[in-house]
Amino acid sequence: MDNLKLFDGEMAQWMGSTDYKGPLGLTVKLYIQEDKVDAFLEIMRQMIATTVAEKGCNKYLLNEDYKDASIFWLTEEWASVENLGSHLNQPLFKEKMGQITPMLREPRVLAACYKDCVSQK
Repeated sequence: MDNLKLFDGEMAQWMGSTDYKGPLGLTVKLYIQEDKVDAFLEIMRQMIATTVAEKGCNKYLLNEDYKDASIFWLTEEWASVENLGSHLNQPLFKEKMGQITPMLREPRVLAACYKDCVSQK
């Protein structure tokens, strides 16, 4: 599976067209404007607190890049494509992404989506 662009609709397109229904994960690299880092972290604290309680969320972890304090890595693991889809359609997710999007700097976001290759065998 290739890397997907979250803001170009590739993720939604893949989720709507795939026959795969099992566990999957995302690693998202977020590039935040330096003067927006504190506000970004506050939004993410709120989002993480809610997301970890969602059905099928096995991991939702934010880490700061070791070289650049304005780059963050979000690691997500979901029990199914359906669970991730439900998360992406939550009103809170849409609200918080609307707040985060203006805080991004180029190249904005890089995401890798991957299927569970061990527990499915």
